[in-house]
Amino acid sequence: WRYDWQPEPGSPEAKLYEIFLKPRDWLDTG
Repeated sequence: WRYDWQPEPGSPEAKLYEIFLKPRDWLDTG
């Protein structure tokens, strides 16, 4: 496992990565 791993663009893993692993403000959605 690599620390700087990036999922295949367009893959389900990429969607999970974008949704769950990237920093985001869950309370300020708009």
